[in-house]
Amino acid sequence: LLSTRQVMLLMLVLFLVALVPRAWPNPVMTTDEQAFWVNRSTNFLNGLRTGDLSETAQSFHPGVMTNWLGASGILLSEAVNGPNARADNFQAHVAAMRFPLALVNALAVVGSFFMLRRLFDVRLALLACFLWAVEPFLVAHGGILHVDAITTTFMMTSFLAGLVAFNFGAPDGGAHQPVRWRWLVLSAVLGALGGVTKFTAIGVGGILGLCLIYQYRRSPRDWLPRAVWMSPSRRAACLQRQALLRGARGHDERWRSWPAPPATARPCADPWGGKWRLRG
Repeated sequence: LLSTRQVMLLMLVLFLVALVPRAWPNPVMTTDEQAFWVNRSTNFLNGLRTGDLSETAQSFHPGVMTNWLGASGILLSEAVNGPNARADNFQAHVAAMRFPLALVNALAVVGSFFMLRRLFDVRLALLACFLWAVEPFLVAHGGILHVDAITTTFMMTSFLAGLVAFNFGAPDGGAHQPVRWRWLVLSAVLGALGGVTKFTAIGVGGILGLCLIYQYRRSPRDWLPRAVWMSPSRRAACLQRQALLRGARGHDERWRSWPAPPATARPCADPWGGKWRLRG
């Protein structure tokens, strides 16, 4: 097990490994940045400054988080280089606009470690986060003003929080564990942030649903027959019959005074081949 100091040191190293290549100034501008997102973020910030909220609707994506982070980058650029930063040094201005996205993407790598360690071994969690931090495709997209990398970040963190919420890290797969509601709320919030960045992020809900179906594949009797097929009256009759049988066999002192069941009495079977049994 790692000490708190060791974990913090590893997280610092992991954060730098994720941040530096994403935030490193790149003189090359992508087509989407030059044609769309620099102007969209600028218009978004101008709409907030003037109170004209109609200017905040810049695309159908809807790209909300990209615009918010890009606008915060504009404020950073103006704070460092002055109010005319865009005209004075456009390249530095764009680098400042990119930085908040790179920062959030790098922080997500670190934050995901604390979720992954609840699901897997610590070493596996570290390996997964390291691969996430250095994966070339994510590094390249994580340092530009665009929607794809930040959408991926919100989707992944939402998915991991959902797995933690439904106890997928438990030895039995979490099928018998109560839902962790705080983690479920966090998963919903992160998924919503991804959805307002790019609407395709709503697919994370379907992915998590498929995982839940897989989670219960080995124990359908734990939820389907009891919740759907078995009516309350039939369930009560089955438990009563089991109580009579147990009392006749002398397994429970509480039921010894009950009359013995007929010789034809049988345990009540459910449709999945198991038996309803009364817990002693």
